[in-house]
Amino acid sequence: MPITQVTHINHSAAANGPPVVPEELLAVLAHAEQREAPVYFEANPKLIEQNAAAVQEEVGRGCRGLDAEGRLSQAAQWKAGSNALIAKDRPHAALIGYLVGVWYLRSGEPSFPLCLAYSIAAAREKEAVFSTKTLDEAASSLTGTTSDQAEEELEVVAALRTSLLLNAALAALKLAMWPLARVAATRVLSVDEGNVKALFRLAMAHEGEGDLSAALTALASLLKREPQNADARRLHETLRARIAEDKEKFRNMFSGGGTGDREG
Repeated sequence: MPITQVTHINHSAAANGPPVVPEELLAVLAHAEQREAPVYFEANPKLIEQNAAAVQEEVGRGCRGLDAEGRLSQAAQWKAGSNALIAKDRPHAALIGYLVGVWYLRSGEPSFPLCLAYSIAAAREKEAVFSTKTLDEAASSLTGTTSDQAEEELEVVAALRTSLLLNAALAALKLAMWPLARVAATRVLSVDEGNVKALFRLAMAHEGEGDLSAALTALASLLKREPQNADARRLHETLRARIAEDKEKFRNMFSGGGTGDREG
């Protein structure tokens, strides 16, 4: 349904509404991602701001009407739908879905992240794909915990959040969004320092950012826990070889090394 007008609503007094249907929004995002010759949404700035604000309010209004169990259910649905999309090679859409799922698990009544609202608003436009240009701001949606549940319920929430963050890191790696992948993996490790998947994805994010030393550090922690992890050992050896090669090139640069004349 096209959005033509947005009015300011006081969140403290805003009426609750039905939660958005994950399948519907994920389908819109997936459709936008698969369009031929995609063009990032560059409409009138005021229009996109209005549409994004409307999405922000739409999703937030639905969340405010849910109790803890309802929010947990929503997060699980976003995860399941995003898993289906990642399997169909729709990492952009899946990444948005995972981040929305993480947001549902935050405490209190946090505003729906505007960067995610932009992506959804743009995806709804007939002639444009959703924009990922603001997703570097999505790290703020990866923090926070629910605090109004019993201890056993919190364990379920923590497990779901970990799964969502790991999957978000995977999707971000597929899209070469190294900082976002790093933040997601680090968030997992902040509560589970021995998580092997998080350590490996953190290493890959560091490698993508060009920080090979940090990548080796993450892999070393992983291999202490799983010495026979084939993927980690392979990447560890590759990075060590690259570092050794870079050091050799650096030495040659300053020693002459057959690369040109050397001044006395």
